[in-house]
Amino acid sequence: MVTVAGEGLPPDGAGPGGAASPPTTRLVLGATNLLMGPTNFGNLELPEPWRLMPGVSPPEVDRSRDWGGSGWVTAGTADYILRRAEPLLHVELHLRIEPWSSGGRRPAPPSSIPADAGIVELNGHEARMWRGSGTRGLLPRRMVHWARAWIPCQHTGRVLAVELVGACDATEIDALVPVMEHLGCH
Repeated sequence: MVTVAGEGLPPDGAGPGGAASPPTTRLVLGATNLLMGPTNFGNLELPEPWRLMPGVSPPEVDRSRDWGGSGWVTAGTADYILRRAEPLLHVELHLRIEPWSSGGRRPAPPSSIPADAGIVELNGHEARMWRGSGTRGLLPRRMVHWARAWIPCQHTGRVLAVELVGACDATEIDALVPVMEHLGCH
């Protein structure tokens, strides 16, 4: 389920070379479960001309909790496709949500995060972000580039693992990093 919270929002700053940033659309990424009702994975601001499409599999919610009057996924996964029409490009957006560690302590980053991952602030949270590339697929194998982030959120008691991946030039992924930077987790 994707809810559009606002379309054609004015740009919030200047882009490269002082040019105005493109308008964005605020989207709420969520799922509906018969037992838990509607729950949110998060929200994002998607720049024009990108569109959000459902991924290969529907969102899965394993656990949720109420926070601020809304249900928030504390364990689950969601996959989406970011699509640009001109020139045509599809980039995968993967979200994995895990509960905050028990005991209330800040969770340690998993060992799978490379040592050179940058510590950045993403939407008010100290997070880890890194980029990379590799081959994917069986036959034919193709080169893909990715940007990944690990975002612990004490407010909602969860950790978000976010990945943008595409069989495109690395600069295309770099241009979408602001989507991760503005991913709202509450």
